[in-house]
Amino acid sequence: MSRPFTLDVAVARHIARNKIRREKRFPFVTMLEPLEACNLACAGCGRVREYRDVIDRRLSVDECLAAVRASGAPIVSVSGGEPLLHGQIGDIVRALRDDGRFMYLCTNGLLLREKLDLFPPSRQLCFVVHLDGTEAVHDSVTERPGTHKTAVAGIRAAIEQGGLDNLEAVTRTIESSGGLEYTARLAQREKDLAIEALGRLPESAHRQALQALAEFAVGRSY
Repeated sequence: MSRPFTLDVAVARHIARNKIRREKRFPFVTMLEPLEACNLACAGCGRVREYRDVIDRRLSVDECLAAVRASGAPIVSVSGGEPLLHGQIGDIVRALRDDGRFMYLCTNGLLLREKLDLFPPSRQLCFVVHLDGTEAVHDSVTERPGTHKTAVAGIRAAIEQGGLDNLEAVTRTIESSGGLEYTARLAQREKDLAIEALGRLPESAHRQALQALAEFAVGRSY
């Protein structure tokens, strides 16, 4: 995954500092969950039920900063629950950024467009948007129609706000994640199923055209 050079420097310093102190084990990432609440109740996720006794709790900005400083790790994964539900999430991210941390904010993306103004573009902040696959699969898992479209719209808005000069880095990240290969395999499977189904129809120019269209749709390149 593409990452800023300053992050590599921060990690290198973190390693050197702990080696000098002769620390045998030390963290690289702090898993920060400023709240347990979420605006989804996805199939297979028991968080809303398992944490119902503390679902209304929120960590303050100072508590979040203290936890990260106690860990000492240069990288912070901000999750939850849904972190964008936290009323002070902008202040939390700002405090961690000013403290020199690099953040991966994990979100389902439903509030991303609405909350973007809280997060000025920064090389210390990266959004990680949770998608469970195709639109049909994702909406089935979240058990709410439209969640995939909303999340994708948030991703597009974040890229635009981050500046098109970062588009190359975004493309490299997508390529290195294996997402393109996954999509290609999925498209190939759907094409094979479509051609198999078309094979049950009587021979005709219409059937041949549909089969050729399916082959073209998967075989084309950009």
